[in-house]
Amino acid sequence: RRRAALALVVCALAASVAYVAACVYDRIVSGLADPFLIVRDAHFGYYHRAALAAWIGGAAALVAYRSLDRPQRIDGLVRALTPAVLPLVAIVAIAAYVFP
Repeated sequence: RRRAALALVVCALAASVAYVAACVYDRIVSGLADPFLIVRDAHFGYYHRAALAAWIGGAAALVAYRSLDRPQRIDGLVRALTPAVLPLVAIVAIAAYVFP
């Protein structure tokens, strides 16, 4: 159970980071969007970013689940992720606010 739970944590972190990275990339490539066109937009970019983030998160979960086959690796991952979770959540939240 710990192995699956940690794989899901890795999935959530990887998907969040991938989504924010895709938003930043879209903003850099296309520039600022016109607020009047947001209502008329097909939102294709959102669906593409969400699908890409889900795919990357799923791939990261599979890799994490497969690589956590020994309890020593699980404990090492918990020790590595624990101090990084709160700053990473803050960074993702700020980036999501700045680059909607």
